[in-house]
Amino acid sequence: MHLKNYLRLAALSSALFFQSCGDDGDSDEPLDTTNPEITISGIENDEAVWNNLAIQASATDDIAIASIELYLDNELLKSDETTGSIKTEWDTNDYEDGQHTIKVVATDNAGNKAEKEVSFEIKNVLVTLKSAADLMDSGQSGIVFLSDLEGKIIIEQTITSGQTIEIRQNGYDGTEFFLTEMFGPFEDDLQRLITYEHIERGQIWNVSHRSIDHRHPQSSRTVKFENMESNAHYKISTAYNLRDVNRDEITIPAYDGIYDFIVIKENSRYVPAAYHLYNNVVDGSNIDLSQVTSEFDYVDISFPKYQKSMCYIYGYNDSFNERVQVCSERAADKSVSSFPYTGDTFDNYQIHIAWYDAYSSFDQYTYGIDDYEINAVEQNFNLELKDDMFSYSADGSFDYMKITFYITNENPGYDTPWEYILSGGENREIPLLEIPESLNGAEYLSEYGNRYFYDVDDMENYEDLKEFIGTSTYGYYDTEHTEGLGYSVFRQANVD
Repeated sequence: MHLKNYLRLAALSSALFFQSCGDDGDSDEPLDTTNPEITISGIENDEAVWNNLAIQASATDDIAIASIELYLDNELLKSDETTGSIKTEWDTNDYEDGQHTIKVVATDNAGNKAEKEVSFEIKNVLVTLKSAADLMDSGQSGIVFLSDLEGKIIIEQTITSGQTIEIRQNGYDGTEFFLTEMFGPFEDDLQRLITYEHIERGQIWNVSHRSIDHRHPQSSRTVKFENMESNAHYKISTAYNLRDVNRDEITIPAYDGIYDFIVIKENSRYVPAAYHLYNNVVDGSNIDLSQVTSEFDYVDISFPKYQKSMCYIYGYNDSFNERVQVCSERAADKSVSSFPYTGDTFDNYQIHIAWYDAYSSFDQYTYGIDDYEINAVEQNFNLELKDDMFSYSADGSFDYMKITFYITNENPGYDTPWEYILSGGENREIPLLEIPESLNGAEYLSEYGNRYFYDVDDMENYEDLKEFIGTSTYGYYDTEHTEGLGYSVFRQANVD
């Protein structure tokens, strides 16, 4: 072979060799661009959780998982670089109640990443109790206790005025419970318990004092009367009633902010004939009865035929707490009765209608005078009391009901009332709740007392009552003492 041909052949072989090496570097296999897939178990999106929580997260990939990480609110809790799986159990009580987020991040060998998030709510607080600053007198306290659905006490909490208390009990895993308020001296004197069913975990609860009254007289005022007619009868209004003026000088209860009084003149048959509003009545004021000349307006109200029917009318201007009674009259023995009131002397009126017989009563509180109607509360009810529970069925036009039971008291001759606030329903079973040790061995009596059926404006059912209590100031008390919120209640005695 000539040298020239040999060199050409060597050059061609080298070219083929290097081309072959270049082809080996260009693989036909595609690049890995597939993200891992993540599975989270032990918790669902928007779930409410409490106490201990066990979570498992795992990731799969078409080739291999390099790492998996689990974050709580963007803080790393745990990671794994070998199995592609994470298991963790943690105590949610170490974190604040409210919304939180679990995030899992998985990375494969090619650097592809996937993320998955689950939002959830921690609810370790069973209930947040709130008490108004003036809920109780100085030095007075009460007890709120929670009971499980079997009636066993979960936890007790002492409460005073002006508190906000978060109630927790790590050992309780239920979603609902009974809540009982207990106020009054806990030895020999008056006390009362009131229980609410099916309170949901996490609810805000404004505590109510059943005997609360923000209209205690702060003092008294002595007033003198002039020009009293001998054949007429006079009455002066106070916050709660009309008081007879039977002499030239009397002392009346004084309430802060209330200085206007109505004086009513009745004829010889005690029928209201005229009235007058006296302003700025203070201690020592002289009231000239010759000014009692204004004529009454009248409102017509239809009554059912009960043994006794009454109408009470209260007038007020700026504040319902400054109301005064302007009418306290028994209904006539006919289908429609007319009741006097003081016309445009006051901007606002509340009417209280009441009737009763030997075993039942009805009370309706409404606001306004025009087009007055009585809305009777219809109900069908039966109850069976057993050893440690009671069952009942109740339906009708009421929003919620109240059943009174009694437990023994160390004070002879007095039994402590225990009221259960309940919803209607068919064949419902309610446990008789465990009695707190603070009641010194009290026991349930073998029968129940009155039942009450409530129809409250702007409420449709028991759930609305719970929502109302959560946004009120004085809890249940406000259902009966909120300006503009009318209600009716039918009481039925237990005559079994």
